[in-house]
Amino acid sequence: LNSFSSNPMALVPDGVPAMILLAITTAAGFYLGKHVSADAGPCFAEVLKHVATVGTVAVVFWAWAMYHVFFTNFDLGAVTFVAVIVAALLNYRAALKGSGPWRQLMVGSCLAVAANYGLGLVLVFQMGMSFGLGLYFFTGVLWWLAAAAIGRVKYASALDEM
Repeated sequence: LNSFSSNPMALVPDGVPAMILLAITTAAGFYLGKHVSADAGPCFAEVLKHVATVGTVAVVFWAWAMYHVFFTNFDLGAVTFVAVIVAALLNYRAALKGSGPWRQLMVGSCLAVAANYGLGLVLVFQMGMSFGLGLYFFTGVLWWLAAAAIGRVKYASALDEM
C-alpha cells in the first residue's frame, strides 16, 4: 500500500496510460474537427475533421516523445509526429483556401508513424518487454494505418469534388 501511495501508476501496466491518452486525444480531436469543419464546404469538411483529429493526437504524442528525448533517450516519434503536424497544418490551410489537399504528405507521415510503432512492437518482443507495452505499440500501428487509409479516401474525395 505504501508504494501505491507514493506512485499510483505502479499498478497500471506499461502502455495502458498511453492507450488511454490515445483514446482521449482521438475523441478531443474528433470533437475539434466537428467544430472547425462546421463552416467548411462539403468537400473540405471531411478533410478538416481528419486534420483536426490526426493533428491533435500528433501534437500530444510529439510532446510525450520530446519528454523522452530530454529525460530518457531518443524517441523517433519526435521526428515522425512533427511530419504529421506539418502535414496537418498544410492540409488545414489548403482546405480553408479551397485548394487541393496535401494528400501524399499526410498519408506518408501517418505511415511513418505507423512504421515507428511497428519498430517499437518488434523491440518489445525482442527485448521481452511487457505485454501492455506491446499492446500499446500494436494499437498505435493500427491507429496510424487507419489514419493513413482514412486520410487517403477523404482527401481523394475532396479532390474529386473540387
